[in-house]
Amino acid sequence: MVNNTAAVMTGAGPEADVEFHVRHDDEGQPTALIVPDEGSSFFWINAAAPVHDQLLMFLVQIEKHGEGTFGFREIAR
Repeated sequence: MVNNTAAVMTGAGPEADVEFHVRHDDEGQPTALIVPDEGSSFFWINAAAPVHDQLLMFLVQIEKHGEGTFGFREIAR
């Protein structure tokens, strides 16, 4: 499972067009769009908004902690 991807929606309602963006590694496998500089943590994208010609993203940095499906914790915003 990829921990962060992006979708761009153009228009509104049933006529809206949605384009999904997933990055691929050198072997062609899906991977996260945004990765931390170091460590074994990862980012979750909470929200994003266009600002002029840039995309402003609100990220939460997560790391594995414990066992099971919900074995993670927030380490930075």
